[in-house]
Amino acid sequence: MPQENRVEVINRLGWRKDFVLDKQIIQIGRDARNDIVLDDGMESSIAARHAQLLPSSVNRSGLRLINLSDQAIERLATEGGAATSSTSIAPRASGEITSGDSVKIGDFTLVFHGGEQRSEVVKLSVETNAKLLAPDRPLTGSLTIHHVGNKAAVQFKIELEGLPSDAYEIGPGPVLFPNAEKQVSFRLIHSKGAYPPAGSNRITFHVSAPDAYPDEHASVAHEIEVAPFFQHKMRVVVMDSLDYHLT
Repeated sequence: MPQENRVEVINRLGWRKDFVLDKQIIQIGRDARNDIVLDDGMESSIAARHAQLLPSSVNRSGLRLINLSDQAIERLATEGGAATSSTSIAPRASGEITSGDSVKIGDFTLVFHGGEQRSEVVKLSVETNAKLLAPDRPLTGSLTIHHVGNKAAVQFKIELEGLPSDAYEIGPGPVLFPNAEKQVSFRLIHSKGAYPPAGSNRITFHVSAPDAYPDEHASVAHEIEVAPFFQHKMRVVVMDSLDYHLT
């Protein structure tokens, strides 16, 4: 079950170097003892230990970047190679990082690759009818599961990460023979709550076949835009007629 999480580091002259993320904690900074060293030999604002990368605690296919420096780190989220949103990770704070995202540290750009698990027995793709998930407008789409393994009548299991369990409806996992594929329909519903927060959010479909392929898992991510939801309360007070004064 191949999965390679890596960081592509690009310096101000366009030179690129890949670093495989093969440790639980990755240290990033100017000091030579870091796992990813950002030092171009010039005076810069990069701290000796500027940031850390850890596995995400809320998204098993993502990472968490901890900003150890005194400066904000710019984060650019992308989908399909196009920028979707720009945020910053404040000093001494952390932010979620997923495949395709990039961050700016000094004159270096770090592009993150990985996060989606690939499998030798199942291939996945996902599409939706739109990108915006609004309170009065659910999103519909389909998850295509392609069985490329060699076992017959395999029952696949589907899980969705990134939305509360009552904020989506998805069809059952299909039973597939070798080289067969099936589109499974799903419907996303606005939670009208604090989670997921308004703005750009990434959902991830996880597919497995625990009975036929117990060691194989695949995942595919998809970015959606969650519209804000405002809930107001109004209190009506009935006043006695004696409280009214004519002028």
